[in-house]
Amino acid sequence: MPHFLGTMSTKYLPQGMDEPGDFVKQLLADLVFFLSLNAFGYYLRYVGEINMRRSFLDKQGCIVETFKLKEEKEQEVSEQICKRSA
Repeated sequence: MPHFLGTMSTKYLPQGMDEPGDFVKQLLADLVFFLSLNAFGYYLRYVGEINMRRSFLDKQGCIVETFKLKEEKEQEVSEQICKRSA
């Protein structure tokens, strides 16, 4: 919003617009433009956060599975040692 106000204060100084409605039309066009850019930026940020969260959860799942497999393998080895000694 500050960018919009800054643009409005410098761009819309009295410059002899052709028609009285030109100022309002230009102001509304710029407002729609800035709002749509903001909405698009928020959308991209939201999608990026979702992708980051998914990749984190995938990586976490891989790490958990790796530890489970290691633990099962160690348990299997210890069971084999116990069977041999009995």
